[in-house]
Amino acid sequence: MDFIIDALIRLYDESEGEYFTRDGYSGMRTVIIFQGQRISCRITSENEIIERGKEHKVMIEIAFGERYEGIHVNSPFTLFDGVSVFGCGSVLDICV
Repeated sequence: MDFIIDALIRLYDESEGEYFTRDGYSGMRTVIIFQGQRISCRITSENEIIERGKEHKVMIEIAFGERYEGIHVNSPFTLFDGVSVFGCGSVLDICV
């Protein structure tokens, strides 16, 4: 069963010295890290481009979400691209 999370995210910009050097986009696939668990997901937004350095309200789709404990409203998480952390966020709501 897929799990859908409403979340607020921010992609790091160059001033934060991170690896990720381009804006994100609606539909991008990445990994979120909740309490040390790496979870594949897809991020969608009303805006096609997810600009770095700004907060964005998004939906995060996780396949088999019931497998992951630690996903609760207000839970913080980080965004990971397989090489480095490139953003952060927090859960606003869980929409199973």
